[in-house]
Amino acid sequence: MLSGLEAAGVEADVTLFSSDRYFDFDPPDHPGSMDLARFYAGLYADIKAQAVNYPPRKTFFGDPVPCYSVGDEARFFQIDMFGGQTNIWGGTALPLTEAEFEGWPITRKELEPHYQAIADRIGIAGRRDRLSEFLRLDYSDRPPVKQLKGFEFLERHLNQRAEAGGYHLHAGVPPNAVDTRSDSPNGCIQCGECMAGCVRDSIYSARSTLRRAIAAGTVDFVGQNVTSIRSRESRPEVRCENGDTRSFDRVFLCAGCVATTEILMRSLEMRTGPILQDNCIYQFPIVNLSEHSDPRKEEYFGLTNLLLLMEPKLPELSLVQIQFYPNVDYLWRTLFPRWCWGLLRHPVRWLRDRTIWARAYTDAGDSYRYSMRLDDDRLVFSEAATPDATNVVRWRGSLRQALRGSKCYVFPFQPVLAHTSAHLAGSFPYGGGPVTVARDGEVMPSVHIADSSCFPKSPVIAPTMTIMANARRTLLEALGR
Repeated sequence: MLSGLEAAGVEADVTLFSSDRYFDFDPPDHPGSMDLARFYAGLYADIKAQAVNYPPRKTFFGDPVPCYSVGDEARFFQIDMFGGQTNIWGGTALPLTEAEFEGWPITRKELEPHYQAIADRIGIAGRRDRLSEFLRLDYSDRPPVKQLKGFEFLERHLNQRAEAGGYHLHAGVPPNAVDTRSDSPNGCIQCGECMAGCVRDSIYSARSTLRRAIAAGTVDFVGQNVTSIRSRESRPEVRCENGDTRSFDRVFLCAGCVATTEILMRSLEMRTGPILQDNCIYQFPIVNLSEHSDPRKEEYFGLTNLLLLMEPKLPELSLVQIQFYPNVDYLWRTLFPRWCWGLLRHPVRWLRDRTIWARAYTDAGDSYRYSMRLDDDRLVFSEAATPDATNVVRWRGSLRQALRGSKCYVFPFQPVLAHTSAHLAGSFPYGGGPVTVARDGEVMPSVHIADSSCFPKSPVIAPTMTIMANARRTLLEALGR
């Protein structure tokens, strides 16, 4: 949104309403290796003390992110902190494919200048490869995240195969909003502890951008969440948790899909109606028995080292995204007692690119949908549709076919189904849904959606880059620029 205001060149008083939780937070500075080891040892003790579920969710420096529940089961993140989900995202910054703009009032071509503007602002680590060529992506201005050797080999093998079964294969280093510059104070030091919390703040967070704007006086900050919006004398009036109200010329909702939906349901006096869309994630290991493995594995990036897009050749199939993770310490240090880590850390290190963890994201049509209702002002979710695993057999079979001859093996077992990808979208989609949402996101007079709530469906590709780019476009179009 701030990028859009700068591009519009308008003089405006801007007010940001948000939780002030972690507003003053700065990552601890631990330059020495011994200090770093001691710091993370203490952090894992905190994580284990809070009985984090296994497999563990990513934490914010040991603070587990709470989840909304469906029935008695925790499902998707309830982000109530300054900077939102960018405090815990994996940094993968991809544009959507042209096909994923189906149902949108705009095209990929129209959003392209906004993708570029966001990339220039947040910085992208990447390189030109088969993946970037498929996505027509040329935004990288930083060195790519360093891959372990096992991932380098897997990338080469998949691209040499080029296709398998009903899919074309496009593998490459994922473009990441990660500071990889060696001379930067925020440069990644490859400690591998990304999921516990980055002491260098290397992965981009909106927290830092917003704090700079607030310190510069260009944004007025109110440390309260918004509960509802009413129209007063032809202007939107915002009501906060503490009951305070303020009127504005325009309001842009960027609270995240669930929170934005909750605000709109109260504002429109809507008890039921919105349907929340989510992707499934299917998780499974790949065992690398090839001769390709990194001899030195002390330094590594603890998130996605390789990304594969499986482009369908047949109309009945849909895009599949597979992220390949190293066997990170975080998986094991949160599971085993502290006293045995000294014995386990060496075999775990050896397995970092010998056991590769795959996370496959599938089309929203094959995934969960949730109906939403307000019950005594409390948001309640119910399953409206459950995953259809028909296509899982197709893409897993194609992946196993592509891996033949590589000595990388996918076992013939059913993958573990995760209940959420955190790619929530579609509760107030463009051109349909419970109310009409205009091309500029207007859902109430002078109130505009500027997050994934207005996406026609939850995309297979990580949506964060598209949320940012579309928010910029939304603001410029709303202002007539």
